[in-house]
Amino acid sequence: MSQNKQATLLSSEDAASRGFSTDKKISGGCAKCGYEVLIYYHYDSGEPVPNAPFVLIDSNKTEIHGQTDANGLCFIYDMGGGTFELLLEEGEDEFTPQETIQNNPVLQSTPGYAALAGEYFTLFLLLRKQGLVTYDADDSSDRHVDVDGAGILTSIPDDYKKAYKRFWELDKQINRGNRQLKQAINKIHHSLAAETADAGGDDNAALMMFCEIILGCIPVVGQALDVYSIGEWCWQTHEDPKLMDDPLHVASGVLCVIGVIPGLGDAIKVSGRAIIKALRNASSPAAVQFAIKTIRSLSNGNLVKGVTELRGLLKEYGKKGKAMLLTMQQALVKAMKASEKDGWIVALMKDRFSKMLDYLDQLVKRYDEAIATLEKEFDKFIPLIVTRVSGSPRPKGSFAKKADAPQSHTTAESRAASPSSGSKSEPTDAPTATKQSDAKPGGDKGKDQRPKKQSPEKNTPHKSEPSKPTDAIEEKPKPKVPVKKKSEAPPEEANSINAGSNTEKPSGKKGAKKDAQAKDDNAKAKTDDIKKNGDPVDMATGAVVEQRTDIQLTGTLPLSLQRYYRSTGERYAGLLGRLWRTNWDISLTLNNGVATLTDGEFNQAFFVLPNEGEVSRSPSNLQWRLTRQQGELVLHHVDGLRYRFEHALGLQLCLTSIEDTAGNRVTFEWMLSDLCWVVLSDGRLIHVTTERRRITALTLCTPQRQPLKTLASYTYDEHGHLLSIRADEGRNFDYRYSPEGWLLRWSDLGSTWVEHDYDKKGRAIRDRTSEGYWPGHFEYDDDTLTSHYHSGFGGVFSYVRDERNNILLQRTPDGGETRFEWVDNQLVAETDPLGGRTAYQRNDWGQVTEVTLPDGATHHYAYDDNGQLLAYTDPLGSEWRYQRNAAGQVVEVN
Repeated sequence: MSQNKQATLLSSEDAASRGFSTDKKISGGCAKCGYEVLIYYHYDSGEPVPNAPFVLIDSNKTEIHGQTDANGLCFIYDMGGGTFELLLEEGEDEFTPQETIQNNPVLQSTPGYAALAGEYFTLFLLLRKQGLVTYDADDSSDRHVDVDGAGILTSIPDDYKKAYKRFWELDKQINRGNRQLKQAINKIHHSLAAETADAGGDDNAALMMFCEIILGCIPVVGQALDVYSIGEWCWQTHEDPKLMDDPLHVASGVLCVIGVIPGLGDAIKVSGRAIIKALRNASSPAAVQFAIKTIRSLSNGNLVKGVTELRGLLKEYGKKGKAMLLTMQQALVKAMKASEKDGWIVALMKDRFSKMLDYLDQLVKRYDEAIATLEKEFDKFIPLIVTRVSGSPRPKGSFAKKADAPQSHTTAESRAASPSSGSKSEPTDAPTATKQSDAKPGGDKGKDQRPKKQSPEKNTPHKSEPSKPTDAIEEKPKPKVPVKKKSEAPPEEANSINAGSNTEKPSGKKGAKKDAQAKDDNAKAKTDDIKKNGDPVDMATGAVVEQRTDIQLTGTLPLSLQRYYRSTGERYAGLLGRLWRTNWDISLTLNNGVATLTDGEFNQAFFVLPNEGEVSRSPSNLQWRLTRQQGELVLHHVDGLRYRFEHALGLQLCLTSIEDTAGNRVTFEWMLSDLCWVVLSDGRLIHVTTERRRITALTLCTPQRQPLKTLASYTYDEHGHLLSIRADEGRNFDYRYSPEGWLLRWSDLGSTWVEHDYDKKGRAIRDRTSEGYWPGHFEYDDDTLTSHYHSGFGGVFSYVRDERNNILLQRTPDGGETRFEWVDNQLVAETDPLGGRTAYQRNDWGQVTEVTLPDGATHHYAYDDNGQLLAYTDPLGSEWRYQRNAAGQVVEVN
């Protein structure tokens, strides 16, 4: 999945002249002390916080007032040498959270439509879970919603007979309705069904139907969790009626409603929830700072102005929310009345649905009171918005010396430049940190340059106003709209202060955590770690594996289509049928609060579904992290790429975009169950031609959708298995399979071919190749979990695995044995044939942070919170540090 980038490394002197100078130079008034600090105030993206006022209290208790420049920098000299406290206010940039847009006007047009759609989807999800109905996306269209029912031999459980009958009554109503209604129903099948169905995964039919009816009332499609939060608020109140005595609980319910209003409703909801949580914790500094960073996830910019503006919109959006709430109420009442006394709702829900409706009615009655409560909470919070940090200054002259130290001009790959990229000599025995540029290991946070947050001392400080040193540049009047200079990496000595969003917080409910952990405990070894032999065979599983790249396009964010085959294991229908999986097939499947990631090589990771601003990890696949941003699930990879999933096929969420840290994006556009277009980062497009969901051709087009060239074409056999691929030179192959889908033969357009024979489990037992290359056969001992490869060139290779398919022992024909130790599918040590043991320590991304060689020599690697390499230290103590710009590219090694 990694996309390598190139960067030119600049000398310290050049970098200093271009980006490290500042006209904000302030004396702390203690020339005898002579310590200094360079403040660098910035967001997660690396963009500076411009013209932000601050107060620094040094170890002499001197209060130093100042302001950052347009690049977020300020230099303070002649200050005390001990720990200082720093309180930073907001900058002059604008806080502009993304607005949600109205795009589902059909179902909300009448409460009747909403009730119809809500009851229909609730029944569909309940019955699908019982295996009684299936949505047929291939046969659905703007004129028809096609659902397949149970076969004539299927017995309908007694509890579901009324529900099954009622569903088909609603299905007829929808298909006899107007075209716009059918379009809206099809759209919801692919936009909202997955997460709302999973949210009701505890068989709570009342909650599920409540939410599905609400879906029909709201004008925003794509924020299923917002919808579910309204139903969940009612359900929590039903479970604990005393919550209605708490004005903040009522206010939280109102925020749930406001959150689905197009425009800034979601921003008001996120901010309001963060504020309520902070003030519930007695406005503690830690709680306030967490709330600030949560709100910061909406946008960079001045939070005081931004939150004040959102507070001013409370009544306007509250009025819109109340009108929508009344529509929801009407639709829910209508659905309740539509079910006869002995109808399916009564059979499956008892009185839960009606009680939830009662609490929604109470929310309506106390709505205006809750808006007034929210206004007061916003007013209490706004004066608390200030970033608090502590740090240590440097001795006098530190920054001047840094700028004067020349380094060589060189070029290297950006994501994890090797230590040899610097000006120092290359350490010849330094092991690489497990494929630094690709990959993707993850773990402790390395050497974070950001200071910890502490409250300032309570002692009354002396005051020191800004003064100019003899060499200081004259200060210019502060502009109202700052002119942003090109973002450059600050020197390593700068105190880097991040005003960015939250990066860590545990997520999920207890049941989901337990389920996710149980699945993770059984997760198999990743394809990056498998041992292969023959042409080629995974020696842990015996699976024949093939990996090919069909297209490769350059651009600001390069894109390739890679496909992967394995003969054993579970298979999933994808863009190239069931046998091959591509990197465009990466998906999330939801089940009872757990999201299962399946990547383009069948690797899996298991996450608890996060709430807004939270982070979820998978212990056995640390290179991925799952977050939620403005309602959307976002998957972060250690290489810096972010993946979004906004299109649903049942409980599976499909890939809709890939974005890098610089904002370059590739978008995947779906129509019902088919991928139709891929929009490249430079505006060009790929037209995707499909037949029964399988890709038949990829055509490169101009931004105006005019064809430029055919990139690749695919054909399939009668079983839907990939038969041939025709693309650029060297990318043309033909395939033949057994009835079980085992790859029997592949060949190119020349004279190269490979054939495989299999046992009854789909494991390779013999290879044959053109011109006799790689001849050999395989044997498997299931009792001892041992595999043997008999090479055609002589000798036997043996492999012993664990239950998760990690190789524990590798024996070569000469009798040499190498042993491997694993924890959560992460390699922690290996012992060579001579008994020498090499140990690895890893951080939270799975990246190697320390390598201890058999002789005791240790190599250290430090990373920032985002998994970017900060420094390498060799066994002799020599250190190489890597400075990066806002895009994550290395600009200096020293």
